[in-house]
Amino acid sequence: MKITLFQIILIFAILVIYLFVRKSSFRSFYRLFILFSLTAGVVAVLVPELTTKVAQVVGIGRGTDLVVYIFMLVVFLKMLTTDEKVNAQQEQITQLVRKNAIENARKCDGAKIDE
Repeated sequence: MKITLFQIILIFAILVIYLFVRKSSFRSFYRLFILFSLTAGVVAVLVPELTTKVAQVVGIGRGTDLVVYIFMLVVFLKMLTTDEKVNAQQEQITQLVRKNAIENARKCDGAKIDE
């Protein structure tokens, strides 16, 4: 097995991402998913024929197609979870603004009564 310069660069990049994830505050499941993906990435870089064999086992012609399909699924999943988080944050902001507005209205009404 001959390792190319590009494979070395990819493995180095994957190791840098691994070090970042290891020190991060991600949830355990998310961290395990990333580490599993990184491991699969290293294997795919070192043994590209393996992705073709796995793709053929699951009924996909080429390993490249398998990688693209998995990437599309992961991106779609990330988009959904990010959208869910943004919606939850927007709801929290709305509740805080309403609470603040009611408190300010009560303060203004109290000041007018005292005059």
